[in-house]
Amino acid sequence: MQGKTPRLWAAAFAFTLSAFFVAQSLASDATPLIDSVIPPDVSYASPSPSPSPSAADTPTPSPSAAPSSEASTPDLSPGPTPSPSPSKTPAYALEDQNISIRVTDSVHVDPRAKSAFITPIQLNSDSSLLACISSPSLRFDAGMPNAVDANDLELLVGDFTNSVRITGSSASVVQKINALNGLKIFSSSGNFANKYLQFRFVAISEPSTDENLCNQGIPSNNRIINITTFDIGLDMKKGDVRLAK
Repeated sequence: MQGKTPRLWAAAFAFTLSAFFVAQSLASDATPLIDSVIPPDVSYASPSPSPSPSAADTPTPSPSAAPSSEASTPDLSPGPTPSPSPSKTPAYALEDQNISIRVTDSVHVDPRAKSAFITPIQLNSDSSLLACISSPSLRFDAGMPNAVDANDLELLVGDFTNSVRITGSSASVVQKINALNGLKIFSSSGNFANKYLQFRFVAISEPSTDENLCNQGIPSNNRIINITTFDIGLDMKKGDVRLAK
């Protein structure tokens, strides 16, 4: 009995092994052949690209404004013509010629003198004045003493001539006329006998030495000064002189 047991196990093992191979063979016959083409491994497949955005999703840039030919070309048309500035109104004689004037009517001088001084004058006016001084046979020194006035501001013209014009306020005019404690006069020829000078004062809108304004005043503002000589004889006379003891 003990000798049969191993053989039974061996027979059973052989039978089992045979049955396994038979079953394996039957399974092979029943299963169809698999195509030899191996499908690509999903794990190695490249990722499918994400769908590109459609034209509707992509914002279309607005077309940039094309540069205008007018913008690039400089405007060569002439600009607006400036209107001419109004011309300055020239000085004119005022209707109100009220001027306070104090001037002597005569001056006595040494007949041997070559120059003399007019008694200082006095003027008073609220407006600008023009003083016109003239003579046919005298010359005048006004403003800067003993020199031709530079006249930088054109307030005095004709210095050292026989026709002088002085303008400005009444105080300024008086100062220039009386610069040497009175207007200095020179005889153009001979002595001062029978010579004269004329003052004409005109109230004007603004300082001006325009010669045309000299005749636009009123007669009551004109003055004539006569030059007379002292009655001094130039003859030599001999006589006895008694000296006191």
